[in-house]
Amino acid sequence: MCGIVGYVGDEAATPILLEGLSNLEYRGYDSAGIATVTAGRIWCGKGTGKLCEVVERQCLAELPGNVGIGHVRWATHGGVTEANAHPHLDCKREVAVVHNGIIENFQQLRERLGGRHVFVSETDTEVIPHLIEECLEAGVSLEEAVLRVTRQLHGSYSLVAICTREPHKIVAARKDSPLVVAVSEGKKFVASDALAFLGQTNRVFFVEDGETVVLTDKVTFLDSDGRQCEKEITEIDWKWDEATKQGYDYYMMKEIGEAPQAIRCALMQDEKMMLKTAMDILRARQVVFTACGTSRYAALVGRYLFSKLAGKFCDVIMASEFQYFSDSVDRNTVVIAVSQSGETADVIEGVKQAKEKGAT
Repeated sequence: MCGIVGYVGDEAATPILLEGLSNLEYRGYDSAGIATVTAGRIWCGKGTGKLCEVVERQCLAELPGNVGIGHVRWATHGGVTEANAHPHLDCKREVAVVHNGIIENFQQLRERLGGRHVFVSETDTEVIPHLIEECLEAGVSLEEAVLRVTRQLHGSYSLVAICTREPHKIVAARKDSPLVVAVSEGKKFVASDALAFLGQTNRVFFVEDGETVVLTDKVTFLDSDGRQCEKEITEIDWKWDEATKQGYDYYMMKEIGEAPQAIRCALMQDEKMMLKTAMDILRARQVVFTACGTSRYAALVGRYLFSKLAGKFCDVIMASEFQYFSDSVDRNTVVIAVSQSGETADVIEGVKQAKEKGAT
């Protein structure tokens, strides 16, 4: 899980990008980087360590321009090195990309590109700017290049790209990884999480799977075929201070301190919805929890409570193994997916398989 952010607007990009990345550092803190585009070139700085360390060491606050992208990384493909940190650039340093997700066919794409491009990292992400580079050489726009590239990618991604040929534009796309766009007067934002810009605006668009979004002085959404589509703006009712540490040294300490209030809020659910859920569970032939990591431990507690309080036997399946049990899932099954982030890839895949089998 990584954090990505992009900004187009009237103000200098770097302070806004750094604020956004600071709010997203819970998503990754082994490396960080920023790229801006102005004066006909890409300005890029990145390195390993916490965001504040990289900012100081790489002088990120000095990067110029009103358009830029940023990234905080939790390493998946490739070790924790400066070369593997994002953003990643093409051979000509005309394209910069940040990415959250896993490109499953990156090795095949890399081999296909190999003779014509120089790779400097071990990451799956680096194939993306090189693929965009080849599309741009054919004379297409940045958004058309991103559309063509995403059709070649297998796996999950939310990605944000800038290029020197269209320096007042950001193009972003997503599949199975979160992406949200926000607007305020003279400013456009894109990020993994609304927390990135919640101090700036609460007016957001949620990007759906397969969609591409173009940010200039306006916001344009395209479907997977490149056709323009309309989106409704949503106003988030979160309070900014609820998303900050509020004086705590660590988010974990804040979460522990908030536990009593969180339990009270959890109990204040829609009564009709809860009754329907309870009846679905009661009537189901089988109930299955699926989760990973510490979420799986929470599911095991849930399994115990279901048995103890409701006399309902349930099973808990590791999400990475759910596919091996999916043949026994049907419309008489209730699947309860547990995830801290809401974007655990194995959990999402398990939910998709359960829905395909008709499970609730």
